[in-house]
Amino acid sequence: MAACAFCGYQGKLTKEDAWPTWLMEYLWPPTKGMAKTWGTGKGARGKWKVGYNLRLKTMTLCAECNNEWLGLFEKRSKAKLRGWISGLHGPVTRAELELLAFWAAKTAMTVDLAHPSGRRKIPADQLRELHDNRTYPPVGIHIWVALRVVRYPGIGHTARDFKFQYLDRQAVVPTLKVRDGYQVIYSIGHLEIHILGLGVWDADPLELLPDYVALLVSPDTPFYRLWPLNKVPILVS
Repeated sequence: MAACAFCGYQGKLTKEDAWPTWLMEYLWPPTKGMAKTWGTGKGARGKWKVGYNLRLKTMTLCAECNNEWLGLFEKRSKAKLRGWISGLHGPVTRAELELLAFWAAKTAMTVDLAHPSGRRKIPADQLRELHDNRTYPPVGIHIWVALRVVRYPGIGHTARDFKFQYLDRQAVVPTLKVRDGYQVIYSIGHLEIHILGLGVWDADPLELLPDYVALLVSPDTPFYRLWPLNKVPILVS
């Protein structure tokens, strides 16, 4: 019997868009076509299809998780997200930053779920932890956000998984362990989001992926550390 990817409920699941419906309608009104790109590296191919119904679908959520939990976050976040996607910038509250962090993690997971199980990059325990937390991302997730100067034409998305070693300092005797991590990057209009999921609260992303993370944290970077939350609540281009 099918089980909800977030809460584990076994029973009837709902079929929903992996990318939020409001976002698809905002980016592609019914009169416009939609571009879809798939593949990786040299094998990547782009196809253009005229049609509004070209969407990633997922049937992995129960009605309660979809409508009573995640659906409420979509309603709360879409007004602010529309502004960021359009390139508006300025002061934001700590609550708004936390809302964006949750939305970024949740959306990365629902898009990942739309892929066949063998091609998913995000470990299942991260989805369960997001459900348990209810309002904030799982432990060990690092999120950076920036406003692009040049607008991305639609949605760009890439994801990969990797293994890394870390020192488990919570063990009686500190032990070197191996864990699965993941990286998700997506661009939506003027908004760009980078996510590193490590699943370990004290793992240093700069130490694990120095070349990549250094670009996100350098003094002249356009990125702000969204999660764990920055002390300065501002998002600028």
